Amino acid sequence: MAIKRGADLIVEALEEYGTEQVVGFIGHTSHFVADAFSKSHLGKRVINPATELGGAWMVNGYNYVKDRSAAVGAWHCVGNLLLHAAMQEARTGRIPAVHIGLNSDGRLAGRSEAAQQVPWQSFTPIARSTQRVERLDKVGEAIHEAFRVAEGHPAGPAYVDIPFDLTADQIDDKALVPRGATRAKSVLHAPNEDVREAAAQLVAAKNPVILAGGGVARSGGSEALLKLAEMVGVPVVTTSTGAGVFPETHALAMGSAGFCGWKSANDMMAAADFVLVLGSRLSDWGIAQGYITKMPKFVHVDTDPAVLGTFYFPLLSVVADAKTFMEQLIEVLPGTSGFKAVRYQERENFRQATEFRAAWDGWVREQESGDGMPASMFRAMAEVRKVQRPEDIIVTDIGNHTLPMFGGAILQRPRRLVTSMAEGILGCGFPMALGAQLAEPNSRVFLGTGDGALYYHFNEFRVAVEHKLPVITMVFTNESYGANWTLMNHQFGQNNWTEFMNPDWVGIAKAFGAYGESVRETGDIAGALQRAIDSGKPALIEIPVSKTQGLASDPVGGVGPNLLLKGREIPVDTGGSMYPGENLLHLKS
Repeated sequence: MAIKRGADLIVEALEEYGTEQVVGFIGHTSHFVADAFSKSHLGKRVINPATELGGAWMVNGYNYVKDRSAAVGAWHCVGNLLLHAAMQEARTGRIPAVHIGLNSDGRLAGRSEAAQQVPWQSFTPIARSTQRVERLDKVGEAIHEAFRVAEGHPAGPAYVDIPFDLTADQIDDKALVPRGATRAKSVLHAPNEDVREAAAQLVAAKNPVILAGGGVARSGGSEALLKLAEMVGVPVVTTSTGAGVFPETHALAMGSAGFCGWKSANDMMAAADFVLVLGSRLSDWGIAQGYITKMPKFVHVDTDPAVLGTFYFPLLSVVADAKTFMEQLIEVLPGTSGFKAVRYQERENFRQATEFRAAWDGWVREQESGDGMPASMFRAMAEVRKVQRPEDIIVTDIGNHTLPMFGGAILQRPRRLVTSMAEGILGCGFPMALGAQLAEPNSRVFLGTGDGALYYHFNEFRVAVEHKLPVITMVFTNESYGANWTLMNHQFGQNNWTEFMNPDWVGIAKAFGAYGESVRETGDIAGALQRAIDSGKPALIEIPVSKTQGLASDPVGGVGPNLLLKGREIPVDTGGSMYPGENLLHLKS
């Protein structure tokens, strides 16, 4: 009879679920697990990050691109306390992620003075599920359950707390590790009457819009979305997580809506008299949060019933996956009263959509055209497009550069734009870019980050160099938190807490063994990018920019919906007669 350690059961369970990448941090609680990984085929697929938080962001970047929990985190006890921010992003951004927390000796549980006891219950409000394993024979079962929850509907993080004494304990080889685990696609059909009602509303509207979210990508619904949009001649707006599910080169593509979205998308949403919402929480930037847009009547389709009607009040809520619903709709539309099989170019609302898109494209070209320094971040994105391939990935951190990155990336596939989509957490970009590069080693990964954001995780250059991850980082330097610099000056006439000094970023990158270059003439951005690609190394290109370009919030001169700048108005609407938040904001009419 063979004998196994608990650590071996952990690795065996992860292998059973097709784990591709392990991101883990060493400590006395993770020694046995590290040894077990070294003896498995996953031993060559382990990343040891500079910090646990950086590692958790790598897990997010990897799994967002893969759309499953293909990367797993394994963390030493107190290091778990650094995971919360990235796990919160995974929850609200619907990123599947399994994390194994290796806690102190289980015999110390409940003894408040015991050193390094991690309160695993602190993850309960964040993770989709949290489990504490008390018995060695339950390790495989707990990990099985974590994957089931993390990759369910809605997707999100799952946390398994395992005391390190269980990793050292031994058990016979009959210990249960669930076998034959499958990831059957959840196909949720909508009731026929709901499909018919949605079809009727879509056909009757004079200026309808389809708003496609990340659920369209997760359901594999890009082809169905293209067919539906062309069939009814309806312009397509995406959320940030839905960017690329509809090819942005298409005449009906309005781009992504929101604070850092395309003005064509925001204008299209403002002009709409009906919106078909597919696979979205209606919580991405510019749809809800602090950046608000009014919604006309709409039908809301999502696999998670908990998000239907929580912020905006839909005409009809439908629990279904986006692809299946669109296929049902395509089948019903020809028999819907008022439907006409007309080329989308000939439909009444196409002219308005064309005008909105042309105006946005013209504005972007204008931003790209300047040759002066500090450089335009839109110009930098125009140079990226010269070397970018459809399969390549754009990553952006949070800040003034986010708008040019969203606006300058013309995507033809989903999951090609990566950032903190849900929470907007500063500093996420560099480790997420490393995760995306690990997930797709044959794709080029271009990261745009501000200098303030890079301060969070530049130490992960060690990981990039050690593992030969040729991420190309454009650091836009202006020695400030530019968005807040502008907003503070706009509101208070001063820029408190917004300025800082910079180190020699290029020198730091080179010290790690990466390629580094500082651009001093706008016309050399393309050359710098090409030299970075040719180096085959992780690369940092420093590009000086102004403090103000890129800010999207009106009335400060941007393209997005209004930012909640003023205080609340009293009385608060309690009768449900207003749009959620309508009485809280000063919206343009």
